[in-house]
Amino acid sequence: MSQEPNKTVAMKKPLDTGFLKKNNPSPEPPTPQTAAPATAIYTGSNPTAEAAGTTEKHFMHDPVVGWVVVIDGPGQGISLPLGNGNNSLGRGSNQRVALDFGDANLSRDSHATITYDPRGRKFYLHSGGNSTNLTYLEGAGTTIPVLAPVVLENGQHLRLGNTTLKFVALCGDGFGWDAADAGA
Repeated sequence: MSQEPNKTVAMKKPLDTGFLKKNNPSPEPPTPQTAAPATAIYTGSNPTAEAAGTTEKHFMHDPVVGWVVVIDGPGQGISLPLGNGNNSLGRGSNQRVALDFGDANLSRDSHATITYDPRGRKFYLHSGGNSTNLTYLEGAGTTIPVLAPVVLENGQHLRLGNTTLKFVALCGDGFGWDAADAGA
């Protein structure tokens, strides 16, 4: 004897036996659902001021000219904007680019500075002012300490403490914020 497999039959109209109406004349109204908190979506892009370890007053108000992206070390995957002029990098909350993600080998104040010159549309990397920690520029199989200002090219890697950053330029030969450039 072969067994016939279970079949699902779609019904066009449910059967009305009247059972529910007779035995339960006043059903309880549905209880309202409380709203669940909205889902936060992580995009891997710029962190909020709180997540970046800074406060709103330290966020720049001039146009973004580029970014540094943490590609190795604490804070990996976080990108931080760069603005016109001098962008000091360090762990301190008073830095324009605060890198306080747990790397104790990164100086608190001005470990390094990335400067954007809007007139020449070029970026420069300087070692920190009073920092005893060195900044390294990596590329083409070499790593060199930054002892004097050097031109910073799109895509180059910087090493500060145990943190490696990738520099991503927005402004340069092909683009600049003309209104911002004129006021510089």
